[in-house]
Amino acid sequence: MPAYLYRCECGCAIQRIFTVAKMKRKVRCPQCKKAAGRDFVAEHSDVSHRPGNWPMESEALGVLPSQVKEASEYAEKIGVPTRFTAEGSAIFSSAKHRKDYAEAHGFYDKQGGYSDPQTGGSNRFRREE
Repeated sequence: MPAYLYRCECGCAIQRIFTVAKMKRKVRCPQCKKAAGRDFVAEHSDVSHRPGNWPMESEALGVLPSQVKEASEYAEKIGVPTRFTAEGSAIFSSAKHRKDYAEAHGFYDKQGGYSDPQTGGSNRFRREE
């Protein structure tokens, strides 16, 4: 469950844990009893949502730790060299690298935009059978 941070006019910082469905816009300050609103800056201060945060680790496109060597060799063979963490997360150096890797393996981003992996993928990764 996510932790929500609230700040009161008196300067009091309040942290509450709610399910997303039960999250409250305001909570009562335990000191002055006034309504305290959410402090979005404090909640998201350690998260960066800007483009260009590369390299990016992806658990979704990762492999089991026992498969890291094999997956790395296979990625090299199909023309999309990719490193993996010891835990098996794929490490992508750019959006294009992520897109090429995903499409080469038949994955796509259903909610993605033009630079995200697309259904059908690129012809350069089609396997000859």
